[in-house]
Amino acid sequence: MKPLEIEARQRYAKWFDRWVGEKYRTGLLSGARRFLSGSDCYVLKCAVLYQDVDAGSAHGRTYILDRYCFTSKSEDHCTHKGGVLQLAICHFCEDVVAGCEAWLSAAENDPRKAARLKAGLGLTGVS
Repeated sequence: MKPLEIEARQRYAKWFDRWVGEKYRTGLLSGARRFLSGSDCYVLKCAVLYQDVDAGSAHGRTYILDRYCFTSKSEDHCTHKGGVLQLAICHFCEDVVAGCEAWLSAAENDPRKAARLKAGLGLTGVS
């Protein structure tokens, strides 16, 4: 894997863990348990969108698709069936959008990020 790919993977995982990941954790007596990490979400994204991930990694396409499955059944969101975590696509997308909105709101308070967003994405309403 190229250094830029590693950096992108790490940034994505860190972003997901901070802005979305809380919805994919649970508290247990033995401590918090994460059932979808930013790292796994990155590989899942690549496997689904690009049908390709680094086959040599511990989180290859087969590994990730054996652990997670998107479903259209809302009631199955975040349930395990046969050792596979079911992710209702409608809820998952809502969670990611909410994470994006929270990140954008926080970015508006950072003048450097706000300027880059405004210039790079052609956004309006970002000061």
